[in-house]
Amino acid sequence: TLDEALAGNDTTVIEHLAQMEAFGEAAGTSLDAFSWHTYDYETPMLGMVDHQDLIVNPLAARLWSTRHLDFALRLQGNVTEIARRTAPQAEVWISESNSICHQGINGVTNAYLNSLWLVNRLGIMAGANVTVMARQSLVGYNYSLLGNWPLEPIRPNPDYFTAVLFQRLFSDTVLVTSAVPSALGPPATNITEGGDRARAFAFCASGAASGAIAVA
Repeated sequence: TLDEALAGNDTTVIEHLAQMEAFGEAAGTSLDAFSWHTYDYETPMLGMVDHQDLIVNPLAARLWSTRHLDFALRLQGNVTEIARRTAPQAEVWISESNSICHQGINGVTNAYLNSLWLVNRLGIMAGANVTVMARQSLVGYNYSLLGNWPLEPIRPNPDYFTAVLFQRLFSDTVLVTSAVPSALGPPATNITEGGDRARAFAFCASGAASGAIAVA
């Protein structure tokens, strides 16, 4: 569970990191990239059901919980450290990721709601020096960028435009920035947890004149 993982007691995460380190020690000098994949939520965490439509309920607020959103950054820190020790020449990639696993949720992962997650994920992972962040998937299922073909026509979903816009506006140069909200967010609850309610990511603007900055 997430609570176990945050406390460092999730044996599955510990085992996977140990396997990654063993692989790095065995193959490190031949690696061009250290690749892993991650999802933030299983549907029960959000009060939903695999392969079903969005269910509006209080647990859905976890989609904006920084406690959940930032856990992938903690995992990435572990992966980066393993790569640094075992394959320092290799880049670190996230080769598969999305907010909700098991094919996503209609009305979430194929809707604008997911674009807020995607901008945050792209921003925090760029700041962590992740050079590739691949969002699952291109075609097929409810987390597709181009529609759940062949059940529906190929058509771009909001995350497609978000990814294209991010690529066109931002260069590879990440700038240190922070966002300070003008007012504190609501108090923590057992559903939402406390955390920041405003985030900013800044990059040198792509293809622009020297000194131009783009902010998300």
